[in-house]
Amino acid sequence: VMQRSTVGAALAWMLVIAGPSVASAQQAEPAAPASRAMFGVSVEGFLAALADPYNDALFGVGGGAALDAELNVHPLVGLQVGGSALALGRDQSSASTSWYAARAGVRLHWGVLAGLTSADGWLDAHASYGQSGAVARGGFDVGLGCAFTVVRGFRVGPFVRLGWGSDPNSENPVLLEGGLTIGLLGEPRSDDGVESAPGGEHDQDGDGVRDGDDECPVVPAGARPDAARPGCPLLDSDGDGVADRADECPTAPAGARPDPRRAGCPDGDRDADTVWDSIDACPDQPGAPSRDAARNGCPGLVRVSRESIQILQPVFFATARDIILESSYPVLAAVADAMQASGIAHIRVEGHTDSSGDDATNLELSRRRAESVRRWLIEHGIDESSVTAAGMGETVPFESNDTELGRAANRRVEFHIEQGASR
Repeated sequence: VMQRSTVGAALAWMLVIAGPSVASAQQAEPAAPASRAMFGVSVEGFLAALADPYNDALFGVGGGAALDAELNVHPLVGLQVGGSALALGRDQSSASTSWYAARAGVRLHWGVLAGLTSADGWLDAHASYGQSGAVARGGFDVGLGCAFTVVRGFRVGPFVRLGWGSDPNSENPVLLEGGLTIGLLGEPRSDDGVESAPGGEHDQDGDGVRDGDDECPVVPAGARPDAARPGCPLLDSDGDGVADRADECPTAPAGARPDPRRAGCPDGDRDADTVWDSIDACPDQPGAPSRDAARNGCPGLVRVSRESIQILQPVFFATARDIILESSYPVLAAVADAMQASGIAHIRVEGHTDSSGDDATNLELSRRRAESVRRWLIEHGIDESSVTAAGMGETVPFESNDTELGRAANRRVEFHIEQGASR
């Protein structure tokens, strides 16, 4: 009686421990049912005692071990085959005895129904056949246990088992076992096939962050996790290196010239004057680059586009000559300033005339006037390799030569950008 009481107390103690653990695992797990890996191994170590009145008086408390391999044919059901061995101590006049048996059976994983993925709750039954001393015995047992995940692929927890054995003299033994079970492989998984994370909730996206802590449980954190949102990738929709949550232009890449005033945004040029908005003193009025920050990009004597430097006042020459009048020096100075401020690599100065006079004479006059403008720019700081001159004569009229106003408009100098500005 004392032996049975000792084993019974030990079993009760294990079940008391197991109960809160199972409840805790249920609370920690998601409600969705779990599935299981196909193959598993179960190892049991236990204390044992005979519980029937006849044999209890003959043998003392002993211990043993069992090993079973399992094929999980369904998330709820596994087929087991294995064996067990135990030894019982001597009591009263009987000698100690050993049992060895092979067994096969079915295991029901009730933890799946409970929604557990960090614990494997099971109920099983085996038929066995083995040797006890000189007696060959058949038998049957049922067990109940729950093993909790320590690390992936390794679980441990308590179990109890009750077995019956046949006896030639009809003194059929009843065996009570209790101890620890160790589960290897056969990991419980969520219903989408994702293995559970060690010690608790599973990790659907496999990024190492448990679903309970993961703000993006189905999206892996990736190589650049978001420090502000556990388990989430650092989103950068436009791929400019600025996270969306800090990017003021999340769908527009910052590009080679980011706007220093707006994180993740490209610097713009709203007025298309080749001056970036961030440094354009007049971002909504087309102007020209200037070394004066207060006038940079503002309207003046010239206006710069990607194709040309447009002068807003004509260059005046002495009649029929290539001498530049002093009244035109300011507009030429503005051209030089725009080139130097923006770093324009190369321009072509074109001279044009109206149709009055001889064609050849007009062509030569336009060439000499263009060359005069070129020399003036070089004398005022423009590198001579950055500017060339060409005479166009009367071949490219801007207006009709039939009126005085048209002819005046056709007598002009143009500045064409051949190698773009360094922005």
